[in-house]
Amino acid sequence: MIVDDPLLPHPAVLIVDDDPDIAAGLIDLLEHDGYEVQSVQTGREAIARVSERSFAAVLLDLGLPDCDGSEVLTAILSMVPTLPVIVLTAYSTLERSVASLGQGAFAFLAKPYNREELRSVLRRAVGGRTPPLRGRTQDQARTAEEERFRSVVQQATDAIILANARGIILSCNPAAQRLFGRTEPQMTGQPLTMLMPARYREAHQRGLDRFAASGESRILGKTVEMHALRQDESEFPIELTLTTWTSQQGTFFCGIIRDITLRKRAEEALQLSEERYRVLYDDNPSMYFTVDPEGLVQSVNRFGADQLGYAVSELIGQPVFTVVHEEDRASIRRHLASCLALDGHVLTWEFRKVRKDGTVIWVKERARVVRDHADRPLIMIVCEDISERKQAQDALHHREQGLHLLLDKVPGILWTTDRDLRFTSSLGTGLTLLRHRPNEVVGTTLYDYFDSRDDSFPAIAAHRRAIAGESITYEQDWMGLTFHTHVEPLRNDAGQIIGTIGIAIERTPYQRKPAPDQTREGRLEST
Repeated sequence: MIVDDPLLPHPAVLIVDDDPDIAAGLIDLLEHDGYEVQSVQTGREAIARVSERSFAAVLLDLGLPDCDGSEVLTAILSMVPTLPVIVLTAYSTLERSVASLGQGAFAFLAKPYNREELRSVLRRAVGGRTPPLRGRTQDQARTAEEERFRSVVQQATDAIILANARGIILSCNPAAQRLFGRTEPQMTGQPLTMLMPARYREAHQRGLDRFAASGESRILGKTVEMHALRQDESEFPIELTLTTWTSQQGTFFCGIIRDITLRKRAEEALQLSEERYRVLYDDNPSMYFTVDPEGLVQSVNRFGADQLGYAVSELIGQPVFTVVHEEDRASIRRHLASCLALDGHVLTWEFRKVRKDGTVIWVKERARVVRDHADRPLIMIVCEDISERKQAQDALHHREQGLHLLLDKVPGILWTTDRDLRFTSSLGTGLTLLRHRPNEVVGTTLYDYFDSRDDSFPAIAAHRRAIAGESITYEQDWMGLTFHTHVEPLRNDAGQIIGTIGIAIERTPYQRKPAPDQTREGRLEST
């Protein structure tokens, strides 16, 4: 803390910052430390104050409402070249820092500032300055600027390398030495090409020749990505910002270098993640939609758009009902409303979609509410084309209708057995002729039903041949009735024979009276 002395005036400090909270905090801090403090909010006010009275130091924010802080810095130092100006700003990039110090700033501190660091820098600025006499020579001012520039370069966390017009390294900061794994003596006096892979060296030399001949460069003032070499010859990705200046001693280059290995790994990981996402989302053989609460399509995967005959861009922003069959739209509106009301639940429904060419497909959808980055509800829909299944179901339904019609209108019997010839079902109006109820004989074997253990008995023989894979048609006389009968293998989805299925139609009115030796044996015929 500065000790009060009645014979010495309190050092005056000017704060230039348009943020009243930051300015108030700085005033409290500096007045507590014994400084005389004045504060202004604009660059014009700052220039006017410096022209009116002397200050021991200036705390300058670069982001001012009326002009750029670097312009204020230049104007202040043109009036008082030795006045210590400490740049205090949220613009914390190294390029901004180096540029400010190159203009003559005493030091550069980034917001939020460290109180002790600010106190230390301010003590050096106030204690080490000479009276702000306008007669100080430009050489003395330049020397002070160079010392300040050298100080920030040495402390920078990014690598900084200075080179001459021939591309020979003149100096490098500690960060550069750590980055390249070389000491300063190993780097100074060596060509810059020692730090770059061989594939860059020819282009680097052409760039130096072009700049020497025309003053033009393709990368000056730009940030470019390339690769560099460590001492062990291993390559790593860098980001390079190159600047230049000319003095009486010649032309010089300053390169600010950052190791971007971690960033590149992150970018590669992101790219891989995006590729996986495209495979899982765009190329997934299911249709994916997200719609907002109003039913507008927010996203659709490429497969989904292709299935409906659209480009993705044609569906985004359109009502999802555009691809819903007109007769199903009211139902889908209710389903979407239910999905929003039952947040967290997965709902399933089936309906018809209409392709761009007008053809109709049946789909099964599973939907639930998800939320975007703004916590807005969206409905995520996974859609599966079930047209073939629906067609199969319709065909089965029609066959079942035909079969029921046959069983209801014709005196027939339909039954199934397992591989042991045990009845597993028995249906049909023909059962009444035999005084049986539906499924009454389930669990009974053919041997028990026909009271025979003879495998040559026509009904038993026919079913055994069906178990072996044949389709058998025969006529059977039973209980005074004649039945035209067909039996064939019953198979599962894998095609394996799991039993038999048979159908018998009573034909007694059309059948001549059988001979006595035919009443139980019947006649068998393979078909």
